[in-house]
Amino acid sequence: MKAQDMYPLTYSKGQVISESPADVREDAGPSKRGARLSSPAKRTRKKSKKDPDAPKHPMSAFLYYLTSERPRLAEHLGDMSIGQQTKIIAKQWKTLTESDRAPWEKLAKHDKDRYARERREYHGETRHADTSATAN
Repeated sequence: MKAQDMYPLTYSKGQVISESPADVREDAGPSKRGARLSSPAKRTRKKSKKDPDAPKHPMSAFLYYLTSERPRLAEHLGDMSIGQQTKIIAKQWKTLTESDRAPWEKLAKHDKDRYARERREYHGETRHADTSATAN
């Protein structure tokens, strides 16, 4: 029996192409056992530099809660990692009622308004609004 009969490869159009293990070894060249063909290298994007004068993003209500609660938790359980502390505080946050969350939601809303205002000023939307008002 020929090696071609032992190892036939069939394609969807009904063509039978046979490869013997010897043929595969000859064509493959020096290869490592179990090695995969590598895909072409992906292009890397250049990271754009952030403007230090750009407005900082607003903090969420949870981040305000986290920054207020972490020192208290660290006093009691100082040997915990920050990740473990955050998990405990996140569980506490989930159990809070809407009225208990209100102070931090208020801080977050003020910070969001601050960010929107600073962003308008930074991108010059107030300047464009002034020039369009005088043009009319």
